Amino acid sequence: MSNLEKYNYIRLGISKCGAFISAWETAFERQLSRALYNWIFDEYNYMYAAVCDGKIVAGLCIYPLDAVVNLNSSRVGLANNGFVVPSHRGKNLFVTLSKFALNDAAKNGLSLAYGISNKQALPGHKKVGWSVLPPLKFVEKQRVVDVVNNTVQWSQAPLSGIQRADIEACSRKSSLHRQFSILKTTRFTYWRYEARPEERYWFGFKYQDNILRGYCICKYFSEKKCLHFMDIDGDCSDVVMILMASAQSLDLPFERLNAWSLTAHCQLFLDQGYKEMAADHSFILIQPSELRGVDVVGEVNLVLGDNDVF
Repeated sequence: MSNLEKYNYIRLGISKCGAFISAWETAFERQLSRALYNWIFDEYNYMYAAVCDGKIVAGLCIYPLDAVVNLNSSRVGLANNGFVVPSHRGKNLFVTLSKFALNDAAKNGLSLAYGISNKQALPGHKKVGWSVLPPLKFVEKQRVVDVVNNTVQWSQAPLSGIQRADIEACSRKSSLHRQFSILKTTRFTYWRYEARPEERYWFGFKYQDNILRGYCICKYFSEKKCLHFMDIDGDCSDVVMILMASAQSLDLPFERLNAWSLTAHCQLFLDQGYKEMAADHSFILIQPSELRGVDVVGEVNLVLGDNDVF
């Protein structure tokens, strides 16, 4: 009997979440709060596992999201929380489980899957069939403390239903001509930012004639005194630049600001003095139905908030 024949590959229901978390903790050698586990492994996050002798020894999740792909509305999946427990590493489990999970995701209507891979995981992803796009970098600059802009409305959670709907409408309008962009639906905004425990986010809104022209979502990272642009989008460059400037006036003790280089507005950041930093991660894409990589030609919008399931 071969090594692979010892394993069963299954999709787990929410009732098996506890066993999945136990294996996750063994693999990553860490524990999170129950509230954070409930947020990560919720009813929407597809959980897949390799099982040996009745125990979960490898896992992978795919979170379905709404997106624009090649100018069309689509359902895509964010690959997240992949692991193999130490005693079962080196047996090709990650590759086999990934193929099983992606095949199931395709059957559930996902036309594309994406993820963020570090350098160590890239060989395994390539064996599955993922395409590796250019390295993902941060763009960063020092804070300019005297910037003040009173035309941007800043608030924190909870948002109103109108604010969530405005974000979705703005996201859909801004994404119309993109090759890849996650849509910030009302459910996405609530789940990703408002329902997430143990974090606080700042929401900036730029309205004109009662229509939301642009928005940004920021997170203060106290350990590095840095303000992250988790998301920033708008229907024109001027609005995005106003949001970029206004974020510097937030009453927080940050010294630097940064964003991912794959934001559709990266050139605006560079024009405003942001510098590219070293890269250690890559954006990866795959067609689940064919286990074939995807080359994106055209405008891509990928922001920190599109990946940070954990």
